[in-house]
Formats: sequence, structure tokens, C-alpha cells
Amino acid sequence: ISTFFGALNGYVLTKWRFPGHTLVFGLMLFACFIPFQSVLLPMATILGSLGRFGMTLQNATGWNFGFGNSTVNLVFVHVVYGLGFTTLFFRNFYEAFPTELVRAAQVDGASFFQIFRRIMLPNSLPIIVVTVIYQFTNIWNDFLFASAYAGTGD
Repeated sequence: ISTFFGALNGYVLTKWRFPGHTLVFGLMLFACFIPFQSVLLPMATILGSLGRFGMTLQNATGWNFGFGNSTVNLVFVHVVYGLGFTTLFFRNFYEAFPTELVRAAQVDGASFFQIFRRIMLPNSLPIIVVTVIYQFTNIWNDFLFASAYAGTGD
């Protein structure tokens, strides 16, 4: 999940310039250096609030986000925490990608997501493999979040 969103963020930050794109990238880069321990308690508070909101929403509409489930919480935490790294990887990869190819697709009438799906993603296989391996090993070696969010409390 974080690989897909990192690819989308990297694409936006390199090929679609907008006011403040360097600030957004700087904040995403800053997120890479936040230690797990400083995120643990605020994230638990937010997930607890989302779980209560999800239960209220489920009681009112019958639809739930799933944040009361510890596995969903753990997946959400790793997606959010890995987003900064995957965005950094994809942004640097797409920076070397020829902008003329994107401009030619725009001239041919391709939309934002068509360019992403038909041009950028098929050419991104090497960086997709890198980010998937990085995310997998990062999550595999993590014990802090897993014991805090999916533990039994024993």
C-alpha cells in the first residue's frame, strides 16, 4: 500500500509542479527521520480515537473503517510510517525519468492517472522491487509497533 502511494507521491512531486511542492517534499523527507518511539503514544491515541469513531459510525450507518481491529491498526501504522521513505525513493527515481514523455502523453490527451498507470508504473519495476523489499524487511524487523498494537497485553 505504501509502495503504491509512494509511487503516486513521487510522480506528483516530480512531474506535476505546484506551489509548495518543495515544502511538501521537505516534510515527507523530515518524516523519514522521526523515530518509532516518539510516534508510539500519539499514534495509539489517534488509533483509539479512530476506533471509537468507527464504532460510532458502525452503530449509526452499519459501516466501519476497521480501526478497532489491532491488525488493521498495525497495517495502517506501517503504511503511514513507510510513506516518507517510499515517496523519497520514487521521487528520486522519477526525477531522472524524461519529462518529455509525460508532456507528449499530455499532448495526446492522456489524463493524470492514465499517464501514471500506462507510462510511469510500467517503467518503475526496479524501484517498485526496491521499495517492496525495503518495506518488507523494515516491517519484518519491527517489534515495537507489533508488540504495542497487536500484542495481547501480557
